[in-house]
Amino acid sequence: MVATRKRRRLVTTCRVDLRLFVALALLVLLSAAAVVVFRAAMASATSGRWVLPLDDAYIHQQYARQAARGLFMRYNDQDPPSSGATSLLYPLILALFYRLGAHGDALSTAAFLLGAASLPVSVWLAGRLAKRLAGEEAAWWVPVVGAGL
Repeated sequence: MVATRKRRRLVTTCRVDLRLFVALALLVLLSAAAVVVFRAAMASATSGRWVLPLDDAYIHQQYARQAARGLFMRYNDQDPPSSGATSLLYPLILALFYRLGAHGDALSTAAFLLGAASLPVSVWLAGRLAKRLAGEEAAWWVPVVGAGL
């Protein structure tokens, strides 16, 4: 009796995990397609340069350059530390890319690809959270909603 319950739960868990996997795989494919379409449209309009769509990206990149140079949270060399970046962690992550040699357009490329890679990971984590909060049967819809965003 106990073994039968465990088997049923395992089968149910595998079925839900398969749906979650398929939804995440579709999300990864949609993210990759969005990157390709955006890159092609941008390249045709900018002679092949990576140009990010929001000014916040460039503000974060400036703080990342400064952090990589040892001037944490300073927009310019002579400025005191400021809270101009809306995120504390993101410029530090970009600073790692800058230290690894991603300068100029390469830093914009790294920022864009980091964002594209973060979407499926965020949706996967949200799916795991939904699974814990709402149960296994209700968790499959989170990646679907994430794909729509």
